[in-house]
Amino acid sequence: MSISPVDGYISANELQLHYRRWSPSEPGGAFSFCHAERSEGSVSMGTEMLRSPTINRGATHDSSVPPILLLHGLASAARIWDLVAPFLAARGHVVTALDQRGHGESDKPNTGYDFATIVADDTAAVQALNIERPILVGHSWGALVALQYAAVHPEQTTALVMVDGGLGQLSLRPGWTREQAMKDLAPPRFAGTPRDTFLADMPPACRAQALRVLHPQWSTWSAMDTSA
Repeated sequence: MSISPVDGYISANELQLHYRRWSPSEPGGAFSFCHAERSEGSVSMGTEMLRSPTINRGATHDSSVPPILLLHGLASAARIWDLVAPFLAARGHVVTALDQRGHGESDKPNTGYDFATIVADDTAAVQALNIERPILVGHSWGALVALQYAAVHPEQTTALVMVDGGLGQLSLRPGWTREQAMKDLAPPRFAGTPRDTFLADMPPACRAQALRVLHPQWSTWSAMDTSA
C-alpha cells in the first residue's frame, strides 16, 4: 500500500504556511521504496518491501516514535520530500514537510528571509501543528535552518539531521561572488518538462515510487508494472 499525504495550511508568524503530512499506516500494511546500492563505482537500483509497525489508529500515534519535521532547501518546496516521507511514516513516524516562507504554496513576503525570522516562522508552525520535540531534517539551506532551530530550541529538538548542508561558509570559497553563487546554486529548470520525459530519466524502481505519488489510487504492483 502507499501512504498518501494530507495537505493543509496554518497561520504562523503572520503568514499563511502550507504543509504536507504523512501519518503511519494501519497495522500490517506493506510499503515499498526504491533504494540505491553502490559497489565498485557503480550504482544499482532496487525495490524493498517494508512491513509497517503496529500503530495505534486513534487520534494520537505511538509516543515512543518521535515526529519528523522536514525542511526543504533554497528555491525548493515541501514536495521534494514526497518520495522519502512515506518511507519514514511506514516506520511509525508522523512526518510533516513545511513550505517555508517564500517557497512552494506558502506566502511570499518581500522581507524576512534572515535565519532569525525563518526560525520564528518554523517555531510558530511547529506550535500550530502540535508537533512535540521533532526530529529535524534539513536539506541544503534547510539544513542551516534546522541547525539554527536546534541551537535556539535545544530542549524542543529530539535529533538533528543535516542533508548536504549545514556546515561550511560559501562566501569563503576563493573567487566566489554573489553573482557566481546565484549561477552555480540555481536549481534545475524543470518547468515545462513533459511528465513522461521526466519519468523516463528515472530508474524503474524510483519511477514506480514517483508514479504512486502522482497516482495514489494505484496499487504498488500497478505502479511497478507501468514503470517496467
